[in-house]
Amino acid sequence: MKRPFMLSLILMSTAYADQKPVMGFEELWSKLMDKSSKIKQASFELESADLADARSSRHWLPRAYVTGQWFETNDSAAVFFNNLGQRAVTQADFSPATLNHPVRQNFRNATLGIDLPLYEGGMKSNQSQMMGQVLKASELELKAKKTEEYIDLSHHFAALSIVDKSQTNLQQVKTELEKIISTYQVGEKSNPVGYSGLLGLKGVLNRVKGQELYLKMQSTEHRDWINEKLEFTQDWQAKPIESIETFSQNHLSEMSSNSYSSLLLANQLKVQSMQNMTEMERARFFPRVGLFAQNNLYAG
Repeated sequence: MKRPFMLSLILMSTAYADQKPVMGFEELWSKLMDKSSKIKQASFELESADLADARSSRHWLPRAYVTGQWFETNDSAAVFFNNLGQRAVTQADFSPATLNHPVRQNFRNATLGIDLPLYEGGMKSNQSQMMGQVLKASELELKAKKTEEYIDLSHHFAALSIVDKSQTNLQQVKTELEKIISTYQVGEKSNPVGYSGLLGLKGVLNRVKGQELYLKMQSTEHRDWINEKLEFTQDWQAKPIESIETFSQNHLSEMSSNSYSSLLLANQLKVQSMQNMTEMERARFFPRVGLFAQNNLYAG
């Protein structure tokens, strides 16, 4: 009694293992968002532009800095000037023997400074405007790349789904034709067309086989594009769609712009940013005004 039960379990597990996973368009698009090299590149460029814009927008803030170091040396110049910085130079430090061969000493120093720009000839303000335009251009380019990948995926997915459905229907027609041909009786009184009818059926079957081969090539082309983009290694099956019209209404009607319009706007912003770069170069010849303060601390 146990053997038939175990055999049924093995057959069920084998049948389950042979089933191909069914992929819908939304699932494939979600995976493509993570795998697409075009989208990744545009995302990295947008992140870089965002950081550059944030940094350039704070150009008017004062720049404060702190440095510190500790070192041990017997270098003549380093020993003398660090002692001078501590206001600890004595008469004995001016003797030739001490100046040329000082004793090795430990020194510590720290620097605290602040730099406040007041006028820079328009360089930083133009740079800030340029970075803002580059940021907007990067956002549009990312949108364009997503739109481009979305349209390509929708084209290949819809075509693959329709081709697979056509293959199924054609296979049914092929099976019926082969069944009719196998039972066709030449010379029967009930069959007035005779041998010419058999030749006609075989001709139709040949055309069906040719169409079947063409559909197989189309299916392979669309499936290979998706597999390469999503780095798929296992076989899968496209989720059937009702019709092209329904698919377009559900997935393409909400797209407000196409990739070409986004790229056009991005290029226009880049051209405008080049004008700001020209103004930046002119600003190099203008005077700059600012406040600067620095304090040095020495110990040794």
